[in-house]
Amino acid sequence: MAAGALAGIAYAMFASTQLVMLVFVPVALLLYASGALVGLAALRNGPYEGLMVALGATAMLAAGILLIGGRWLHMLEALLSVWLPALVSCTVLAKTAAQGRALEALAILAALGWTLAFAINGDLALALEPWVREAWDQLEAAMRQSGSGADLRMAPVEPLELARVFVQLLMSWWVLGAVLTLMLARSWHSRLDRLGAFGEEFRGLRLPRTLAYALPLVLIVGTLASDGLKTYAGGLAQLGLLLFAIQGVALAHALVKMRNGHSAWLAAVYIVPFIIPMAILAIAFVGYLDHWFDYRKRAMRARE
Repeated sequence: MAAGALAGIAYAMFASTQLVMLVFVPVALLLYASGALVGLAALRNGPYEGLMVALGATAMLAAGILLIGGRWLHMLEALLSVWLPALVSCTVLAKTAAQGRALEALAILAALGWTLAFAINGDLALALEPWVREAWDQLEAAMRQSGSGADLRMAPVEPLELARVFVQLLMSWWVLGAVLTLMLARSWHSRLDRLGAFGEEFRGLRLPRTLAYALPLVLIVGTLASDGLKTYAGGLAQLGLLLFAIQGVALAHALVKMRNGHSAWLAAVYIVPFIIPMAILAIAFVGYLDHWFDYRKRAMRARE
């Protein structure tokens, strides 16, 4: 009931306002909490219990949508994009006790969904290009008007390239939301069953080596390809970079813990990317190098 209610409130907030950006954060938080409840059930009582919670929440959301005459697709969106990833990733985490394996499961789900979307719709950037072109023209016109009649022109932008970046970012945001849902569920589970277990697991987070081999390949394809293949490979590359950035953050937590470092170092890891977005790439690069150099093991040897 709680999982379905949280999702219902989120969709009601999203549908009741035209100012989507103002409700983006609270809607996202409500959906993450809803998915985390499904994940918590799977972590504590197994996948069957998690599935029952997900199906019950789906039925509750469907009933609410039918009562208000909303779009029934919202029910399917919640099931496939929020509850199913939480159920799968938390089931894997419960069986392996390895957050890296759970992230691998999310990566596989995301790659399958990304591939299916391209198989059905073709290049998603092409479908989004007209909307991006119209929005950019409106923004350019508004900038000219704000110049009190002066002939102001914004920097030239190729709408297709902008649409490609936007589509890839949407996929990355979904994956980030699924990861945060997983972490929230495991954090609640740790508080209920063994306090501190979540932190121990996160500090030891390492992605499987298969992802480390796959990332350079999709980066090369995304750089050399064109048209739909460029959009497709670029989205997979962003997925890989995001996951290795999470490993980089886990590495920072582990090193600070081992060396009894000041929490300001961790604050910098979280704050700097908001100020300098390119810092995310640096964190991902460090997380990727950790596969080959194992900085945690080196730090433990240095302590000895």
